[in-house]
Amino acid sequence: MTTADLSVTIVDAFTRHPGAGNRAGVMLDAPPLDAEEMMAIARAVSASETAFLLPPSAGADFAMRYFSPAAEVDFCGHATVATFHLLAETGRVQAAGRYVFDCPAGRLEVELEPIGDHCRVWIATRCLRLPTVKRGSRQSQLFLLQFIRWCIVSIIALADLAGLRKSDFT
Repeated sequence: MTTADLSVTIVDAFTRHPGAGNRAGVMLDAPPLDAEEMMAIARAVSASETAFLLPPSAGADFAMRYFSPAAEVDFCGHATVATFHLLAETGRVQAAGRYVFDCPAGRLEVELEPIGDHCRVWIATRCLRLPTVKRGSRQSQLFLLQFIRWCIVSIIALADLAGLRKSDFT
């Protein structure tokens, strides 16, 4: 199997409208790939993160790894939401259910709640420890940009839940 044979689905998380929300790449049933190959795929996908669904370890339903185009990420909420949405949409999981998955951040739980013709994904996360970064460093700048992005995505998700559209603000 070559990387040309691999399939990645682009999923817009936190929305029911294509092209809105927070885009993530999702590779269901990822074959054995090393970190460099996953990062190369994430670069080609060019979403902020791409999730790779892997065989689970004992006691878990799934395992995931997340890659930005530049690095592996311990956990990515919107890519997790995108992955479970795709699993539910393709019938791989029940739209009303609880699932356990492992990722570099640890073992986490997801609950899918059916709502009409779609489902809502709830993730029970532990309090993740923030990295220690040197003030003014490139790492601190990237962390700040990621935090600002998270705030914007959260506001977009809340607006979508409230039924607001871009035209409501112009």
